Amino acid sequence: MLEFLRKSAGSWVAKGLFILLILSFGVWGIGDVVRSSGAPKAAIVVGDVEVSPAAVRQAFDQKVEQFRGFLGDQMTRETARQMGLADATVRELAQTATMDMLAKDMGITVSDDAVRAEIVKTRAFYDQGGKFSPEIFRAKLMQANLTESGYVAMLRDSLRRERIESLIATPPAVPAALADPVFRHDQERRTAESLTVHPAALTVTGQPAAEDLEKLYKEHIQEFTAPEYRKITVLTLTHQQMESRVQVSEQDISDHYAANKASFATPEQRSVIQVRVQDEATAADIAAKVRGGMSLADAAAAVKASAPTSMGTVGPGALPEEADKAVFALTVGGITDPIHSPLGWHVFSITAITPPQQQTLAQVHDGIATSLRQERAIDKVYEESKTLQDTLGGGASLEEAASKLGLTLFTIEQTDIDGKAPNGDFAKGLPSDAALGQSVLKAAFPLQTGEESPLQEMGNGYFIARADSITPPTPRPQDSVADALRQLWVSQQQAAQASAKADELAKKIDGGAAMASLAQAPAVTYSKHSPLTRDGQPVPSADLQPNPLLSPAQVKQVFSLTTVGASAVVATENGPTIVRLSAIDKADPAQNKDKLDALREQLASGLAQDIASEALDAYGARFGVKVNQSVIDQAL
Repeated sequence: MLEFLRKSAGSWVAKGLFILLILSFGVWGIGDVVRSSGAPKAAIVVGDVEVSPAAVRQAFDQKVEQFRGFLGDQMTRETARQMGLADATVRELAQTATMDMLAKDMGITVSDDAVRAEIVKTRAFYDQGGKFSPEIFRAKLMQANLTESGYVAMLRDSLRRERIESLIATPPAVPAALADPVFRHDQERRTAESLTVHPAALTVTGQPAAEDLEKLYKEHIQEFTAPEYRKITVLTLTHQQMESRVQVSEQDISDHYAANKASFATPEQRSVIQVRVQDEATAADIAAKVRGGMSLADAAAAVKASAPTSMGTVGPGALPEEADKAVFALTVGGITDPIHSPLGWHVFSITAITPPQQQTLAQVHDGIATSLRQERAIDKVYEESKTLQDTLGGGASLEEAASKLGLTLFTIEQTDIDGKAPNGDFAKGLPSDAALGQSVLKAAFPLQTGEESPLQEMGNGYFIARADSITPPTPRPQDSVADALRQLWVSQQQAAQASAKADELAKKIDGGAAMASLAQAPAVTYSKHSPLTRDGQPVPSADLQPNPLLSPAQVKQVFSLTTVGASAVVATENGPTIVRLSAIDKADPAQNKDKLDALREQLASGLAQDIASEALDAYGARFGVKVNQSVIDQAL
C-alpha cells in the first residue's frame, strides 16, 4: 500500500486514500499504530518510536481481509504468511515508524490550519453540491467509530508522513535517453494469427496392448496410489460440556447485578445542535444573542452564519473533552461559550435531555445467568483439563478418561489428510466444524499407531487425538484402474498425433500456405487476433475480434519473432498452436506525446519510490530498527 500511495503522492487520489485508510484504521481500532516509547514488549522499535504487537496484528489482519476479497476463503492467515504478507506488514510499519522518528528528529509539525484545510478539501466529506459538509464529516467519523479529536490526530500523523515523503522522494527528471527506449519497447504493437490443433478432437484407432497398459501403470504408479488412511479417535473437552456442570445461584446473579449496576444503565443523553464559524468574536456574539433571548437559528442568521446543524443524540464522552464538559453542563435551551477545534469555533445548545435509564434485575436476570455460567464453564474447562492430563498420565485410555470424566469421544473412520474417505466422500465421523476437523487431522497424522497427541487447544476448549490404525499409501490394483489407464493411453496417442499434425502444418505455413486455408474444425481452428502489446492486452480494432486472447506463452513467442511472416509452434492448454507474426507497428515517441509524458511520470514515480525506500532504510539504520520476531510471531 505504501508503494501504491507513493505512485500517486501529491494527487487528490493519494490524499483521498489517506483519508479512507484513516477511517478504515478507525474501524479496526488502530489509533496507535505508531507511538512514543514506553509500552512493554514492542513489536518494532525505531529510535524512540514503537509499534505495538496489536498494531502489527491489526495491520496484518487488514491485509488478509483485502486479499480475501480477491481470493475468497482460501486466503487464510497461514496462507498469507506463506505469501510473505506478514513480512510485508512488518516492513511497512517499520518504514512508517522510521518516518515518524525522522519527523521528530527534524522537528516537522503540522499546524491546525493545515489540518483544517485538508479536512475541508477532502471530497469524502462533500455534499451533493460539491461543498464541505460538517454533517457528512461527523457522519463519516461516527460510521468509523472515531471522535473528531482522534481523527484529527491521525490525519495530522498522515500529513506529517506525507511531508517526509515529499522531502525524501521528490520525483527526478527522466531523460529521453531512458524514456524513449522504454516507450518503444512497451508500446510496440504486433498482430498475429494462429492455428490450434485440439488433441481431444482427434480420432485414435486401435486398442492398447497389454504391455502398453502395464508400462503406463508402472510409469504413473503415483497417480494410481491411494493415500495414507487413518482411523482416529478424538476426545473433546468443551465449554458447552461444562456449562451443565457449573452452578449459578440467585445470590450470584444478585451480587453480579449489584457489582455491575452501572453497566446495566444507559447514561443521560442530550440532543445537541451547533453553529460553527471561523472566528471567536462571531461565536461569542451568537452566544450573547441567545442568552439575550434569541433562538440559536435567529442568532446565527443575524451574524450571517450558517443555520444550526443537529448533532443528534449524544452521550457522555461522545464529543471532544472541552465540548463534552460544556454540553453536559447546560440545561435545555442553554448555550455554551465559544469552543475552538481544528474546524473553527463552535457554540452548542441543547434541545432535549433524556434522563438516564436503569435496567432492573428482573430485566437482565437471564442474561446475567447465562454470562456467569459461560464464564464459570471456561474456568471449569481449564480445571478439568488438568484432571484429564493427570488421569491419562496415570495410565488411563481415552475411553476410560472419557467415561470417568463424562467427556465426549468420537471416531473418524478411514480418512486421508484432507478428510476424505476411500470412496471420495467426507470421512465418516469427521466433525462438521471444519476448523476442528482440520486441527484434528493435523494433530493425528504425525502420530504412530496407538499414539496420542498432546492436549490441543481449539476454539471452545481442548481435544486429544489418537491414531487407532494406519493404512499406508497403497497402489490400487491395475485391473481396478483399467478404464483410467485406457483413457491415459488414448490421451497420449492424441497428444502425439496433435504434435505431429502441428509440425506438418508448420511446414506448410513455412512453404507459403495461408493459415486460414489449413483450418479443419473441430480438430484444427484458425484465429486472427487483434493487435496487442507486450502485456498481452489487445488494442481495439474495427475489423478484428479480440477473442480468443493469446496465452502468455504465445504472446512471448510473438514478440520473440524477428520478421513479419515468421511462425513458431507453442504448447498451450488447448493443444499445440502455430502462431504467425502478421505485422509490427513500431511505437514513435515523437508522435505520442501524451503517452510519453505519462510514461515519464510513471518512471519518475518509480524512481522516487526506490529513492524513498533506500532513504528510509538508511535513516532506519541511523536510528536503529529493532524487530522483535518472537513478539510478532506470538501476535500473529
